[in-house]
This record gives sequence, C-alpha cells and structure tokens, in this order.
Amino acid sequence: EPEALGVHLPGVRQHAAEVESLKVLQERILESSGVGLLLIDAEARIRAWNRRLEEIYGLPRDEAMGKSLREVFPLHSIRRIERELAAVGPDVEARIYRHALVNRAGERIVVNLALSPLAAEGGDGSRVMTFDDITARVTLEEQVLQQERLASLGLLAAGVAHEVNTPLTGISGYAQLLLDDMAADDPRRETLEKIEIQVRRVSKIASSLLNLARPERSAFEDLTLNDAVQEVLRLFAPQIRDRRIHLHVELESELPEVRGHRGKLQQVLLNLLSNARDAVEGGGRIAVRTVHRDGRVVLEVVDDGVGIAESDLPRIFDPFFTTKGRGKGTGLGLSISYGIVREHDGAMHVESVPGQFTRFRV
Repeated sequence: EPEALGVHLPGVRQHAAEVESLKVLQERILESSGVGLLLIDAEARIRAWNRRLEEIYGLPRDEAMGKSLREVFPLHSIRRIERELAAVGPDVEARIYRHALVNRAGERIVVNLALSPLAAEGGDGSRVMTFDDITARVTLEEQVLQQERLASLGLLAAGVAHEVNTPLTGISGYAQLLLDDMAADDPRRETLEKIEIQVRRVSKIASSLLNLARPERSAFEDLTLNDAVQEVLRLFAPQIRDRRIHLHVELESELPEVRGHRGKLQQVLLNLLSNARDAVEGGGRIAVRTVHRDGRVVLEVVDDGVGIAESDLPRIFDPFFTTKGRGKGTGLGLSISYGIVREHDGAMHVESVPGQFTRFRV
C-alpha cells in the first residue's frame, strides 16, 4: 500500500495540483504577453509559440510547432540570428534591434529580437525568443523624418527653381528670336530647335521642384476614386501593350467619396504605375486595388518585379533619388507623389522584397 511505503496520498495530490496550477499560470502568462514569444530547443526546433506571435508573424502555432527556425523564418533572419548567437556565446542573451522582415501575410514588419538562454539546471541549450513589434513606431519616425527632409528640400528647391527660371526664360526668348529671323532651310535651325526643347525640359523639372514647396488646395472637390483610377488605367493600358505585362484591376464597389484634386491624385497613380511598369520590364504582373478600410479609402499598386533593396527603402521619397539608370528618371516622381498625398491628409507606405514584389499603399 502507498501508506506502507511512506507515501502520503493527500500530499501527493496537493503537490500534483500545485504543479498543474503552476503550469496553467505559466501558459496564461505566455498567452497574455504583449510580445511574441517562442521557445526553441538545442536543435533550434520550435517547442512553444504564443498567440501574440501568431498575430505578428501571421503564422498559426500549429504550422510552427516542431519545425526548425530555418523552416519558418526567412534565410536572412536566420543568418543574422546565427551571427549574433556566435558572437555572444551560449550563456549570454543576444539582442537584434530593428530587424526588418516580411511576415506570412506579405507585410513588412520591424521587430526587436531577444534570444535568452532558458534558465535550466545544467543549461540544455534551449532559448526563449521574444519578438517586440515596433513597426508602427518605426513607420511614424520615418514619416516625421521624411516630412522634415521634404520641408527643407522643398524650401531649397523653390529657391533654386526661381533662380533657374530667370536665365531659362532669357535663353528660351533669345532662341525664339533667332528662330523667327532664320530661314526655314537654314542648317542652324535644327540646333536652335534642340536648344529650345532642352530649355523646356529644364523648365519642366524646375516646375516640379516648385510643386514640392507649393501645395495647392484650391481645386479640391468631392470625387469617386474609382472613376479617377479608371481614367488613368485607360491612359496607361497602351503603355504596356505587347510587353508581356498583365494588369490586374480590383476596385471595391461603392467606395465613399474623397475630397481631393482629381488631376493630382491621378498624377500619383500614373507615377506608381510607371514605376511598376519599369520594374517588370521583362514581363510580369501589376495589380491595382482600391478598398475601404478603417474609415479610409486605400489605393494599392503592387508589382512582382525586381523590388527595392532594404537599404534604399528609407530614401525612395527623397528628391533626385532614383534606382533607375542614367537618363531614365529624375528621381522627382515619388517625392512629388508623396507631397501630393500629404497635401490630401493621406499617407503613403511601401513594402518590398527584392526579386519578389513591391507594394505601394496610399
């Protein structure tokens, strides 16, 4: 009998109940944590995965449990984790700040990672990983920095544009006078016409610079975004004809009206479409979507082209920054588009994975 062996059954039951209660409490703490948590064993296989991490990474725990980190997370994240672990050793916490990755929902997120050795007797090599999602904070910081840069550059651009326009006007005027006094068959006429064309090109760039610092709300009206989008798509369709580019359009019906400048909003969309066309130059897919979400009207342009390098993402809205080759772009399109969207009290975000996709969301 248990009593004969010196075992006190009520005490055993009480101890078992306490262990079970402690286990339940630990599970509740794990599930109620505001950060994503997972546990990996010595072979880097996942043994625990909480609800918050499901939300952050967009992967249900059933699909993660028992798998290795390499099967779940992208290769660049695994390499970064391995480097940090090798640098600190097996018994020291490793930290990775502002690590960017794309979750299973295709969204670019930024997280702070911590890899802590599990406090266990003898140290079995297990670690607890925490994922602190700071995407919203980083996005807000980027927006503030972008607005400050654009404000400073806008003032500089306005001054430069005014100074440049004066000599341009003179050059254009003198060229026109010479053309008026020159015979139609004069061999020098072609040179003067080229000068006038180039002057107009420089003048157009100067006008674009002025748009950075001179937002206008005078022509705002209530408009249906879908109508404006369809007008742009009719203009854009001939540009991708015979280019092996498939255009997918998905416009949500019965969108609420927005207040804005029709021409400027169409300029934003046309610029995003032109960039997408260049990104899938050898053939690919461009998707245009409109949806009504959280009280706002959202426009998305997605392509499956070359993508944007992680190091270039913070700079793509800067004036004159371009990843295109010489002569293929001024680097002003996205800057002006960003300014137009801000003028409409909106926001523009970009997510990209090189070689997979780029998504602009307005």
